[in-house]
Amino acid sequence: MQLESKPPVVYYSWDTIDDLVEQIANKSSSFKPTHIVGIARGGLIPAVILSHSLNLPMEVLGVSFRDNKATHHTKLKPIKDANYLIVDDINDSGTTFSVVSQIFKNRRLKFTTAALINKKSSSFSVDFYGEMFYDDDWINFPWENINR
Repeated sequence: MQLESKPPVVYYSWDTIDDLVEQIANKSSSFKPTHIVGIARGGLIPAVILSHSLNLPMEVLGVSFRDNKATHHTKLKPIKDANYLIVDDINDSGTTFSVVSQIFKNRRLKFTTAALINKKSSSFSVDFYGEMFYDDDWINFPWENINR
């Protein structure tokens, strides 16, 4: 019997998260975002930090996957001239960002995408990221370090 090996775990501190958010804030300034959209759940904390950092309003967009089908829920009321910066904690496979991008394209909204961590192997290319990841390591964010 062969044991399945787990990928190494990389732990991020709050200081590192602040640095990654600051990088995204600086890189995205050319887009001139007017609204931050946090993808629930992982993107909510980085989106809140970014929202405070840039002094911009924040919206929440939830995306769920069941039986290979995506559903989304939001109370986002589209604003015609808004520049939405869509934020998630990690761009891993690219599936979530693909779904969310299509939602915004269908609504004819101006947007860019950002992730704290962008995995090189992802099928989706985010516009801005804090750090590029070349390995398949498991990422553990500080808000996930809660004792259960």
